[in-house]
Parts: sequence; C-alpha cells; structure tokens
Amino acid sequence: MITKQKNKIIVVTGIPGSGKTTILTRAMKHLKTQNINYTHLSFGTEMFEIAKKEGIIKTRDQLRKIDTETQKKIQVKASKQIVKMSKKTNIVFDTHATIKTPKGYLIGFPEWVVKEIRPDILVIMEATPKEIHHRRQNDKTRTRDHETEEAIEEHQMMNRSATIVSGTMSGSTINIIKNRHNKINDAVNELVEVMK
Repeated sequence: MITKQKNKIIVVTGIPGSGKTTILTRAMKHLKTQNINYTHLSFGTEMFEIAKKEGIIKTRDQLRKIDTETQKKIQVKASKQIVKMSKKTNIVFDTHATIKTPKGYLIGFPEWVVKEIRPDILVIMEATPKEIHHRRQNDKTRTRDHETEEAIEEHQMMNRSATIVSGTMSGSTINIIKNRHNKINDAVNELVEVMK
C-alpha cells in the first residue's frame, strides 16, 4: 500500500534551455507572497553534491558522463534525501526527465526514483526547438552539448514519453507548460496555479 508524504512533492522537468529553473524560481516568488512555501531543490545539484563528496566527479557537467550504474546509485541516494526533506516542507525540484548520454538517453526520473519519491505533480516545461537552440548558444555559464533543432525536438518527445511513464507509476498528474518567446509571465502564472 502506498502512503503519501504529508507535504507536496512537485517535479518540474525540461531539457536544458527550456527555462524550467528560471520559471520555477519566479513562480516560487509569487507563491511566497501568498504564504505558499516550497523548498526548491535541483535533482542534478543533489546528485552532484553526492558524487563530488564521494570523489567521483569535480564539476556538475560531468554528471551525464558517469557510467549508468554509478548514476543509478547516486539517484537513489538523492531520492532518499528528498523524501527525508519532504517530511518537513513542501518540495519542488527541477530535473531532467531524460539525459542525453554517450550511450543514449538515460531516464532522469526512473522507476527506482519515482517509487522512492512518489511525486504528486509532474510538470514538463517546453519551448520550441529553435528557442532552446538559441538559448543554449547564448548561455556562457554552462558547458552544453551541441544539438540540432531536430535532436532537441526528439529530446523533448523523449521527455514527454518518460514523464507519462513516471506519472503512470506514481499516479501523479502531468502538466505541460509552454515557455514561449517573450511570454515568460504566462508560463510563470501557469506554474503558480499548478503549485497552489
């Protein structure tokens, strides 16, 4: 029998350049003015801190280059930390539903993570492949793999597929929010409504 945590757990996914972290940060500011509080985590950061502490990697961008067995072990450890935190507060974390690795797509929110965390809501943040491509080219703060617009479209399709499976396993609702050019406030408002 599945027992839910006392507090909400919401997962916001999107491929690099979709705007998930920016929109989530702005949505949380709006919610705070309404006395609705969440602790914002990044699944990648949680994984990075574990991998760094264990001496596996030195930079966050190295995460997707780690062998899949090691990634799985790190994912389980990060999941357990998030569940522990959810006993004290609402949790929202951003992650990637899929991660493009040298050996193919790695599911960022696989069965062992979904079953551990049991999220209430799954959100997919999307933008057009052209917009994502442009954002990545202009982001000098990260080391991004170069992907064509066709590859970006495929990656977003893989994210939808993976999120549907996660929703099926967890019983979560799924929301797709479009982050359109010059319409960021629309995406922020949509996410605020989902998180209320």
